[in-house]
Amino acid sequence: MSDLPSNTVTESDLDIARFIVERDFDGPAEVAPIVGDGSVNKIVAAQVGGQRLIVRMCDRVSGERNYPKEAWCLEHAAAAGIPSPTVLGVGVVDEMSYMVMTYVDGVGGKAFDGDKLGLWHTIGRYARIVHRIPALGFGNELRDGERNLFGNNHTQNWREFVQYNIDSLTSDDPALAKRVYTDADRSWLVSTFDGLFVLEPSVGLNHGDLALRNLIVGQTGEVTLIDWGCCSVNVVPHSDFASLLTWYSPNSDVLAAFFAGYGLTTGEVDRMMPVLKRFQVIQTFDTFRWSIDHCVSEVDRYAERAASVLKEARGALG
Repeated sequence: MSDLPSNTVTESDLDIARFIVERDFDGPAEVAPIVGDGSVNKIVAAQVGGQRLIVRMCDRVSGERNYPKEAWCLEHAAAAGIPSPTVLGVGVVDEMSYMVMTYVDGVGGKAFDGDKLGLWHTIGRYARIVHRIPALGFGNELRDGERNLFGNNHTQNWREFVQYNIDSLTSDDPALAKRVYTDADRSWLVSTFDGLFVLEPSVGLNHGDLALRNLIVGQTGEVTLIDWGCCSVNVVPHSDFASLLTWYSPNSDVLAAFFAGYGLTTGEVDRMMPVLKRFQVIQTFDTFRWSIDHCVSEVDRYAERAASVLKEARGALG
């Protein structure tokens, strides 16, 4: 078994990307790997007949689930006014899923040497647009693009999601064995999760991975938003906001710029924070439970994150 990272582009991957481009764009293609910040997609730059393209590839199962969803999101984001690459093709070759997109010239947000807080202001503005894109259902899988319908095999709506996480707080809960929480935390968790049922009406599209690494800054200053693999229909704006709280302090300059771009005042953010912290707890607990069946190698990391989020929330909220 190869010990290469799953996103490493091999010569075989380059051959597949070249085949796809030459087949679909009628001409000899030059291809080269691009090193990205993600951990799943293999990324190849291609040039054919003067046209520059990006070919993203991953295993068949992940790609067949995510690439049509990403294509849907990119199309709807562009229609809503967010600069986005155009998807030119999605398919499977030799058990490898692929998505071909137009190349966006520029520098990644992490490497950008200009005003990074300005980029976070833009991310906030884009997030507000994303949250208004019409989407139905609940979950991280696109079920019917024509109906804008999302779902999953886990829970079918917010109420089921909350109830599942309450029902999981049992004496034989794996989260107890992993020290995510203790018996003394159980009543607080039940009460906290129970109070989140009221968020059910506020469901909409969330990007799921709002970060500088998912921006491309062009020479003219246009900022393109990419990588919708983590998007879902979930509570807005709480899901995207809570994800950011995992990495940034509520009082950080980064979140101040983000919330300003979103259009929220400091007072509005402060009033939301108690609910966001509670939401963050249930979100990280659910991710830990998901990892047990779907990402075994990362179970300990997700357990540590959930335990840390719980400790912080209990300290802040009592």
